[in-house]
Amino acid sequence: MPDHPNIIVIMADELRADVLGCYGHRLVRTPNLDILADQSVRFDRAFVTCPMCLPSRVSIATGRYVRSHGAFDNSFRPSPDERSLYDTLRAQGYRTLSYGKSHFGMPATEFGFDQASDFSDGTTPFGIRDPAERRSVPHKRTAGALPLVIYGRHPRPAAQTKAAQVADAVIRNIHELAASREPFAVCASFHEPHTPILPPVPFDTMYDPTLVDLPGSVGAGLSSKPVLQRYYARARRFDELTIEDFRRCRAAYYGLVTFLDQQIGRVLAALSDLQILDRSIVVFMADHGTMLGEHGLVEKWGHFYEPLVRIPLLIRFPDGRLAGYGHPGLVEAIDVLPTVLDYAGISRPEGVQGRSLLAELGGEPEQSRDQVFSEWHAAGLLEEPIVMVRTERWKLALYPSQEAIERRLPNDHPLKYSDLFDAPLVDGELYDLVNDPGEQHNRFGDPSVSELQRDLTARIESWLAGQSAADFREAQAPSAFSWGYFQFEQGAWLKHLADIHRHTGTNISVGRQP
Repeated sequence: MPDHPNIIVIMADELRADVLGCYGHRLVRTPNLDILADQSVRFDRAFVTCPMCLPSRVSIATGRYVRSHGAFDNSFRPSPDERSLYDTLRAQGYRTLSYGKSHFGMPATEFGFDQASDFSDGTTPFGIRDPAERRSVPHKRTAGALPLVIYGRHPRPAAQTKAAQVADAVIRNIHELAASREPFAVCASFHEPHTPILPPVPFDTMYDPTLVDLPGSVGAGLSSKPVLQRYYARARRFDELTIEDFRRCRAAYYGLVTFLDQQIGRVLAALSDLQILDRSIVVFMADHGTMLGEHGLVEKWGHFYEPLVRIPLLIRFPDGRLAGYGHPGLVEAIDVLPTVLDYAGISRPEGVQGRSLLAELGGEPEQSRDQVFSEWHAAGLLEEPIVMVRTERWKLALYPSQEAIERRLPNDHPLKYSDLFDAPLVDGELYDLVNDPGEQHNRFGDPSVSELQRDLTARIESWLAGQSAADFREAQAPSAFSWGYFQFEQGAWLKHLADIHRHTGTNISVGRQP
């Protein structure tokens, strides 16, 4: 048996917690993840530190908040001195391998992996590449800026999808790892169920759209929300989507989740057959969730609603401790790194801001969190990041400098000088999650909860002041980056990126890039 346990991280992209059977969904079938949950500690309230892919993945890998590691958005890479979980494990003699999506703003082999492989199936987050394949399958692509495929059928057989290729690669290579007595760390990172929401046959028809659940806020509108959210909804033309569109979107997403569950089941079966599971820590989680019609929104961008920031998190320990236990406390995604290293008996890197959950799981309640935080730099539309604090009952999100959005739009932007900016500015959101779990009634500015709002604001200010802040003006550009329409619609953001690239000497391609 190795001195240290193997580490197996299974990552999904844009997977919300509430659609899994083990988290209580009554319609979506996830039998393999449900079995894994029975063997694991299930964290019922785990939250990401950023609701965007790259910053969240860097936070998970480093155990650090966004403003500390410096990867502020999908357009940046972490600061040069950041150390990942896989850097630390490799220094302890682990073989480190990545299969599937990494998305760290830099090659995975520069972020702690000995070997990394990714896969293609003819799709991108924004659509289907080949015109013939596009014409071969029904699908719905939204209009407006940054179009998204929100339902349809994958143009290729299930065995040729990215998810199947990730599972194939892990299964193919795990035999060699099992034969070795050296510990290893494997990250199996699935793109699914991220857009395009295109489940393959037969998963595309597994769930009847007329029978799926719809959120109560699907038609509620955004009149009480900050301008940033209304901007994204208008720019992406989500207001043109119908109730049928949202039903079909949810049905397709559910089918893709069940397909993902099948592929994860294949990986887990191979690990079990090779007797690897009982000498390994297995972590299953997502980088963030997604919106499926809540408040009329799809995917992510510009908010911190529960379907987006709450993720599934399962940790299976080799000794079977607390198998099947549903942990009710507040947990942050940055807690995974210190928990894994603590169990493995490995010292954590300096500067880790997450906390090991082992003491809390061992019955030490004073180690538990009473609040969690998340932030996002809003892709340059705002001058400061939007920040969320969530407690057991309440959630506050602050949206600074809302007036900057219109000013930063180019003069020929279709929403510049529009009625979108005529309504009074809403500088925050405050929700009573016990009495308003759907986050429909914004209490921000309500005099009856003014003292509570001040307290939560002070918590955010204290959290911000207590961090080592990376300098936004010295942010690192990704090693491979191309500017597309989404960047060009944001004037000051484009100028800032130009300054970064001019000083770093990065080659730039301009145009609509997937």
